[in-house]
Amino acid sequence: FPVRSKVKATITSVTDAGAEAKITDNADAFISSDDYGAEGTPVVGAEVNAIVVGVNMNEFKVKLSIRRNEEQEDRKRFQSYFKEGPRFTLGQMLHDED
Repeated sequence: FPVRSKVKATITSVTDAGAEAKITDNADAFISSDDYGAEGTPVVGAEVNAIVVGVNMNEFKVKLSIRRNEEQEDRKRFQSYFKEGPRFTLGQMLHDED
């Protein structure tokens, strides 16, 4: 899994240090407690969307971040909002029709 790629993972266990997850049958992952999303600690069995942030070569586990995925999604929503442009300009709203 390349760094910065999006993946779906299923939480298999949760500890104080973080959550263990399974991406595929052959790929395990770890999500640090610092990288949990806005919803907080995930529950066992939950499917989460995350970004690959690295690989722990000692344990051969992919390191994931739910928080970074949420930040990326927020940036996309923010950018799409500004691409649409305003429906009315300030001048149009203040213009007094006679």
